[in-house]
Amino acid sequence: MAIRLQRLQPLFLLLLLFSARPSFGASITVLDSFAGAGASGSLLTRGTNTAFFFTTGSGFDWGLDTITLYLGSVGTPSGYNLWLYDTGVDGMPLTNLSTLTSATPNTTGANIFTADVAQTLGAGTTYALVANDYNGVGNNYTLNYSSITPTSSDGWSFGADRCLQSSGGGAWSCAANSPLAISINATATSTAAPEPENALLPLLLGVSLLAVRRRRRPRA
Repeated sequence: MAIRLQRLQPLFLLLLLFSARPSFGASITVLDSFAGAGASGSLLTRGTNTAFFFTTGSGFDWGLDTITLYLGSVGTPSGYNLWLYDTGVDGMPLTNLSTLTSATPNTTGANIFTADVAQTLGAGTTYALVANDYNGVGNNYTLNYSSITPTSSDGWSFGADRCLQSSGGGAWSCAANSPLAISINATATSTAAPEPENALLPLLLGVSLLAVRRRRRPRA
């Protein structure tokens, strides 16, 4: 029995490596703290850009599917902007990649946002969600916080800071902050550079097959 188990060990290792990877073509929840949505949040202030950050998992590029946020209201709905940015060498928002839109943009509660332009997010890359209250009537919306730490899949993470900037430009000011009530769904692709364990898969498969053939070879 012990000999038979030893023969199967390389095959078990291969199965573990394959099962640990996301399914290509399937949208999965990669970052989630939405269940802890509370009543308080970050006020979207007229004349101020507010940024929150997340980092994708390594090893694969990702197609962004949806971002769900909890929108709160503290007054008569006016309007807000929500964008997806990449980040520069200083870690701050750099380039506006797309506008995030919702089918019910002025409805409080859960809002599902999609990018107006299809977005492929690079492996192990940090992006920013940037928002503000846009029309000068007042500060009427909040992006609500979560009481739970975001759970993640495939190495995704949510940044600990909230950063503020005048909507006219200038330096960003950052401070530690509660996590947003957020849920991100994305689809893994195979376009990123392979991780070391993925590069070893062909070698392990060859070793496994060779070991099985040697075990089956009749003795002289």
